[in-house]
Amino acid sequence: WNLAQRTDAPAPALDRVEVEIPAGKATPTWPLPIRLAPSQTPLDAMTWQLPGGHAPVLIGVTDVAVVHSSDDNHTPQTAQQIEIPCEAGGLLVEADEKDWYSFKARRGEVIYIELIGERMGSPVHLAASVLAADGQTELLRCRRDPRNIGGLGLPTRHADPAGRFLAPSDGRYTVVVYNRTAGIHPDPRRSYRLSLRREVPAADVAVIPTGTSPRAINVAPGGRMVLDVFAFRRRGARGGIRISAGNLPDGISCPDIFLGPDVSRGQLVLSADHGASLGNGRFTLWSAPVTAAPTARRDVRGGTVVRGGRPNGWSRLTHELALGIGGDSPLRVTADGHETRIHHLYGELKVRHAPGGVLDVAIEVERKDPNHRANVQLIGVGLPPGLANRTATIPAAKDKGYISFYLPPGLKPGRYTLGVQATTTVPTADGKKTQSVTVFSNPIVFDVHEPMFHVTLDPYNPRTIKRGQIAQVKYRVRRLNGFINKIHSELAAPGTVTKVGGLRGRGVTFVGQTDSGAIQVVASDDAPLGQRAFLRVYAVGVLEDEALYHGSHFLNLQIVE
Repeated sequence: WNLAQRTDAPAPALDRVEVEIPAGKATPTWPLPIRLAPSQTPLDAMTWQLPGGHAPVLIGVTDVAVVHSSDDNHTPQTAQQIEIPCEAGGLLVEADEKDWYSFKARRGEVIYIELIGERMGSPVHLAASVLAADGQTELLRCRRDPRNIGGLGLPTRHADPAGRFLAPSDGRYTVVVYNRTAGIHPDPRRSYRLSLRREVPAADVAVIPTGTSPRAINVAPGGRMVLDVFAFRRRGARGGIRISAGNLPDGISCPDIFLGPDVSRGQLVLSADHGASLGNGRFTLWSAPVTAAPTARRDVRGGTVVRGGRPNGWSRLTHELALGIGGDSPLRVTADGHETRIHHLYGELKVRHAPGGVLDVAIEVERKDPNHRANVQLIGVGLPPGLANRTATIPAAKDKGYISFYLPPGLKPGRYTLGVQATTTVPTADGKKTQSVTVFSNPIVFDVHEPMFHVTLDPYNPRTIKRGQIAQVKYRVRRLNGFINKIHSELAAPGTVTKVGGLRGRGVTFVGQTDSGAIQVVASDDAPLGQRAFLRVYAVGVLEDEALYHGSHFLNLQIVE
């Protein structure tokens, strides 16, 4: 009744109406007043309210030329010619219909091909291939991404395929688009978008409260709330991504976090001051490549679990990021990943992290009830891929401890973020029993630089040492990136160098091309029994009498009777 151009054609056919959207409104907007699935996070779109319509219509928006599919491009010989970059829109009405497109490319040119069908609500299972100009030789078959970046909490899997095409020579190539599961009946609803772009990186980010069950964003005064972060990297986007918050309510803070190179998952932390007022509010998040200009910002989407569990759990994107302030926080932990190290030869050192080194994180525990003391168990969260997780325990009698992480040699230079989860017990409200609580630290942001050397240990080193005895710990230092200066090595642990809990190491200095040696470790007669937490061989590279470069390797050495 509200369509001006109704059709009298027999079924299947759809009525339609043409509208003209002012240029000022034809831009990507967020938030959108419609329900969106997590897989639609990367889509740029706007909505248009048709007069008299019951709901707004989702309309995709792009920054490249738009091509309408012709009616006679259903064979290789009649392939529709297009210029890259562009987006083509078409219909696969017939059950076996195929749309062909033709484009020119130069040798070595990279073209990203992406199809959008399921993510725009079209009942299609799309497929696409790139073929030589003859339309017979298949050069690339686009495939759907098998990964589910968001896991059970924010399922992002979809059937729309994509691919990266590297042109083997100068010439013309064809792309064929078809529907895998079309059935036997025509259907005019089977629409698609075909995007062909050069290697221009793009990334979009979504966040959701951690966990796989329905949960809101609530922060207790003096407490913290963790949001899982997921990055949708496209068209070769492999660099670092910065996520920042804005428009936060009074008393709420949210430090910037960084997803390092090739990292697609992380965690964002909202913290409330002890004096934060109870209430609710809203906030915004944006993301941008670390090296990009401020104009490259993109809005971060929020998500929520609607129904958890298998097999029918599902989630959706939220219209905005809402925040509640309330409840009680019996414990707060604060992390510091930039404590200086005191070296008996080189004084107070600011650690320059590099692959093949160790990141020490100091943890301060603030208990609401200082009379209740219990061990605090620590474990890393939101670790970049490749970092092995570690655990540590802060004894009940102490309010400070450490947890350390080895930065593997293959870790790419860049800026990264991780966090620490703490679990302990606190008194119940009536004070008669105790209950287990889990809290999170503030985010730890650290830079990883190019390494100057790597430290490796002899696999035949002793694993135990008796009180009052001496052990030889053999190791090698492989110099990298042209570093030929002096390297000094010691025994170390978090917060201490040379003297480590009943152990003492005799340092070794390498000069010139020396690359192997042994540290003599002495155990005192009263050394505490057991394994020293995060014990390591620690080396510093010296340039003009200043210790600038650092490298370490964990040492498994247990003190026995």
